[in-house]
Amino acid sequence: MTAQPGYIAILQIGPTPTTITGIKTVTIKVGTDIIDITALADGQWKKKMGGLSDYTLAFDGNCDMTDAEQAVLQAAIITNPGTSVAYLIAPLGLGSGKPKYTGTVLIKSESIKLDVKGEQTVGFDAEGTGPIVVGTLP
Repeated sequence: MTAQPGYIAILQIGPTPTTITGIKTVTIKVGTDIIDITALADGQWKKKMGGLSDYTLAFDGNCDMTDAEQAVLQAAIITNPGTSVAYLIAPLGLGSGKPKYTGTVLIKSESIKLDVKGEQTVGFDAEGTGPIVVGTLP
């Protein structure tokens, strides 16, 4: 695939995915635990095996608390902590056959920045609960 501009990507949340207003960056970080299984007689090189996988999702952009989706995210950390939030990320925008990532996250933190010299921004950090699913849009 050739290089693609980031501005075509879409982040949506909710059981009926709805776009969040003002989001400028989205980062998905997927990882797997690596477990050391070296025994005493195994010599000087460690032996390892893969363990459980997990992922984090971070996104930020313009703060707009009149946006219903930003309000839902804020409620998932302030009003009802531990509320799971479904999401859909479409890296190439919306359209039949385009790639997507979906899953469910718990909102871990929210940061709001109010700067006299710049725009008001909001950022959310989330941890996946269950798998991240790679697929295509219908």
